[in-house]
Amino acid sequence: MTTYPTVELDPVQRMCALAAALPHAVYREAVFDAPLDRVWSLVGDLEQGAPQFEIGVREAKIVSRSGDTLELVATNKLGMKTRFDVVLRPGWCIMKSRVTQIGMAVAEEPDGRTRFAHFEQARVAGWFFRPILRANIAHDFWRIAEIMRASPG
Repeated sequence: MTTYPTVELDPVQRMCALAAALPHAVYREAVFDAPLDRVWSLVGDLEQGAPQFEIGVREAKIVSRSGDTLELVATNKLGMKTRFDVVLRPGWCIMKSRVTQIGMAVAEEPDGRTRFAHFEQARVAGWFFRPILRANIAHDFWRIAEIMRASPG
């Protein structure tokens, strides 16, 4: 019997593979000088954390939950609401709306810091929105780093 090699992917590696398969997705990784639990407590807290680092989100509210699947309504700075279907697991989040798809994941580095991965994809005319998504993600990473520095844990 032939055996085939197997590989285990951490959440960040899985997120990278997923983003690579999505047309026009913008993907970025960074290592934050904070433990995984601290980083995930911010980025994985969709209601309280996302409005702190996501420039376009004024408010986020979970409206239903069944295990790791939930429905979230995000309100932007102009008051427009977007409904997302979400899969939220420890260290892993995928959010999908009618017009966009977003992913976030964390993995612990050997030195105790945290690798964070984030992608955003416009599901319509994605090529056109890539520069905007790239700038948005850059801002998200900047805000997360600022929050981690401001509240060392």
